[in-house]
Amino acid sequence: MKKLVKKVLSLVLVASFCLSNIYINPAYRASAANVTEGNIAFEDGSPSATIIEGRDIGLLVTAPEDYVIVDEKNFSIYQGSTPVPTDVLKVVNNNGKYTLKAGTTSGSTSVAGDYQIKASFYSKNNKGDVYINEAVVYDATFSGSGKYITSDSSIVFKCVNDAYIPPVENPPVPPDTTGTITPEKVYAPVWAHDTAKPTTGLFARGQITGATSRPPKITSSGYEYTIDVQIKDTLSGITETIKLTFTTAEAIDNNDSVTFNFYVKSSSDIFLTVKSPKQVLEEIRDSVENPAFETDFIKVAPDNLISYLTKSFQLRTEYTTYGNAKVFLQWSWVADDPTGHDGKNATAIKIPPQTTSQWITTIPDPQDNNVKGRLIANLVYNNKDSRPPTSGDYPGPSDPKIQAVIESVVVIGNGILPTVTVKGTKLANNKTPSFTMDVNDRVAPDENPRQFDHEINLELNFGASSKEAQYVILSSTNPEVASISTVLSDGKTTPYTFGNQLANGAYLQGGNYTINNIITAKSRGNTLITAEYYDVLPGTDKKILLAKYSFNLMVEDTSPSRDATLKTLSAKFLKDGKYIELSLPFDPKTEMYYVDVPASVKEVYLEPIKNDAYAKKITEVIKMPDIHIPVANNGRSAAIPLNTESSTVVQIPVTAQDSTVTKTYVVQFKHLMPSNDATLSNLQVKDKSGSYVPITPKFDPAKKEYTISVPYATKQVEILPVTNNAGASFVVSPLTSNILDKIFKTGNVVDLNVGETTITVDVTAENEVATDVYKIVATRLQPKVDATLKSLEVKDQDGKKIDIKFNTKKLVYELDVPYATSAVLLTPTANDADVFSIVVNGTNIPSGTETNKLALTHSTVNTISIAVTAQDETSTLTYQLNINREPPSSDAMLKALTVKGMTLSPNFFTSTFSYKTEADDKTTEAVVTATPNYAGAKVTVNNMKVENGKAAPAILLTQRD
Repeated sequence: MKKLVKKVLSLVLVASFCLSNIYINPAYRASAANVTEGNIAFEDGSPSATIIEGRDIGLLVTAPEDYVIVDEKNFSIYQGSTPVPTDVLKVVNNNGKYTLKAGTTSGSTSVAGDYQIKASFYSKNNKGDVYINEAVVYDATFSGSGKYITSDSSIVFKCVNDAYIPPVENPPVPPDTTGTITPEKVYAPVWAHDTAKPTTGLFARGQITGATSRPPKITSSGYEYTIDVQIKDTLSGITETIKLTFTTAEAIDNNDSVTFNFYVKSSSDIFLTVKSPKQVLEEIRDSVENPAFETDFIKVAPDNLISYLTKSFQLRTEYTTYGNAKVFLQWSWVADDPTGHDGKNATAIKIPPQTTSQWITTIPDPQDNNVKGRLIANLVYNNKDSRPPTSGDYPGPSDPKIQAVIESVVVIGNGILPTVTVKGTKLANNKTPSFTMDVNDRVAPDENPRQFDHEINLELNFGASSKEAQYVILSSTNPEVASISTVLSDGKTTPYTFGNQLANGAYLQGGNYTINNIITAKSRGNTLITAEYYDVLPGTDKKILLAKYSFNLMVEDTSPSRDATLKTLSAKFLKDGKYIELSLPFDPKTEMYYVDVPASVKEVYLEPIKNDAYAKKITEVIKMPDIHIPVANNGRSAAIPLNTESSTVVQIPVTAQDSTVTKTYVVQFKHLMPSNDATLSNLQVKDKSGSYVPITPKFDPAKKEYTISVPYATKQVEILPVTNNAGASFVVSPLTSNILDKIFKTGNVVDLNVGETTITVDVTAENEVATDVYKIVATRLQPKVDATLKSLEVKDQDGKKIDIKFNTKKLVYELDVPYATSAVLLTPTANDADVFSIVVNGTNIPSGTETNKLALTHSTVNTISIAVTAQDETSTLTYQLNINREPPSSDAMLKALTVKGMTLSPNFFTSTFSYKTEADDKTTEAVVTATPNYAGAKVTVNNMKVENGKAAPAILLTQRD
């Protein structure tokens, strides 16, 4: 055959591909919200994770629609571009759920590192069978020249004996199955699986045991061939047959081959980091030693410090790390001078026995002076996640021990913590503000610093005894509102530091020290002033925070504002009921502006917004020479008519709060020449729900023709054109013929017919000469004809489910229910969410909605009909329930009767009605349980109704009972 032919195959499948045996359906569908279709993620839905050597982690696998995961061979694992061997990382399939398992370090080789994992999905049709997408027939002599198509998943058959085919001009004849060769008949070619070509994908899972064919059928399109492929599943041993049908323009000769290609999709990469136990322990050690992370391992009281302990605190003894692995911490205390204080230093911190709890509480022993020492944590990783021994060596080389050291100081003793008191000077009204400063703006703010009516002074108390501070640091969170003065000695140090150390090296003993004029107010606003008292450990440079105080400081300005600037200024014009903004790049310091206006615009609007809320209200703008235009409460002026022969000048006067400072902004409007631009800058379409309908191709002003496709339920769309030039206009046609839509809808609404509707947008340029036309061909799909139910749920009057073994293809159901079932409730759910209606016994019920109770008459057949009308409003199916409710039973006998802890006399028999029993002196009550023969019978005990087979309320006993 000399001609290369590419045809899309039509498939006829005579058998499914061992669905239950080779797991062709997706093995696991993720429930995590952030796992997308056609992707993989880790068990928490994340695209990245970290585990420890020897651990595993679950995978969430979601195949795209019509694609499948076959087995663990669908997963590829790489480190960079290098494939990873299975002894390092491998995917394990456990009944369709996939787990990624990391190996362990062997000798000097570690599996720790970063890896990428990807999944491949094989195509299938919507029945779960193999789906062949396309075939290419080629001459074997061209196999190396790229004349045929291959893919990642394919199978190749070679024709080893061609067929006898009569001339095409002869009338088609029936296929010959006898093998007799005559001029009037044809016989089948012989095919063989070409094992020289790689077989991948779904066929790689099966063993191809044979390939037979039928005689070619001669049609107007050419020669139609059929190959019956026998495939034996390597797991189940079951052999199935798949029929592959394709058409070629020319007859197939000996040694011609046909390649069937399958689509393969790959997920995006997910990333796994594998760490060794030693790496994990080193990370935790770094965290323990890092003060920023110490609170993960040591908990102290809110007014205590880890490095300056005075109260009980907690130590962490168990830490959960990657993949729920456990790391255990064993703590000890070592004093720098264990013999000090008569040996008490050695036990200044007592570590209690480490139980199974994750935290232990430790109480320091009281001491008169500082005791310096170290808290030591031994970190142990145990592969079995069980707590290691409390003493001795830890088991095995795989459980390394790493020591983390924390420098700690224990301080026990009495004393007075430092304090700070806020002082304020008297105002003119003789009121003392506690945390307020008044910035009285006596001079222009742009010229000189502001003056102050009063100041905030601070009284500092440095504490006493073991809680005496050496210095205090003052700071302000918002120095633009109020700043803290620098240290007077160098003029540079900030924040302010005040120490109580005397010149001779001694320290002031407590007492109050007042700092005046330390806070400088700069502008109105709020700031947080903070005082932090510190001590320094003897012989070290380590600071210890003893106390911290903060207060909010508000800076006010009682003088009138002189701000007459605008915050924003915009110019707009009105078109089609919407305000269109003109270009006006505003700067509060610039007072003159020039604005170009489209030729078609006859009037404009200004929106001036004042910068200072206390400035005078802007009530008008002035069109020169003297036309006063009012400004509404919303800040927008009334319409300002534009001059036709000259520019239009508008002034915006602004007056400050003090009534003396004013500023006038000026805007000059000038008309542009009429534009000849008849293009659109955007074109969008919305459906009835307000969702945008994508247009094809993507909008481009130079492209004039577009298409959209909408479902049958979309009967109207709204066209949203935007002209490139604001002065241009457009007309959309054909607009809806519905009068109410015309009245109440402001947009350009178009009715859609089933099939194609052509919509035009005629654009006219501002100069009313240039025009252009954009066209949208809208295709409204045909209505669906599916009138089947996906499910039909039946419950009794108490909500208990009744199984009817529903099958979507079965229309009539016979159902027997006991007399106790007095009514049923149905929940019909349509297979197609867009069905026109579901009517249950004449009542319209939305799909998936439960009906009201449907009463049942006993001793007769109760017929319930469920009529389903498809979206086309024509196709219907009626499901029917024939429910036979049993008549009431006359059986009033018991099948069981017991009294708790007692023996009946005589023994219970269903036809015996009187019994006796005896109780000892300690028994004060009797509990009776009666079970009737008929489940629907009613039981009362001492005139109290009792649930069948359940114990009745206790009956109190007396001596005479």
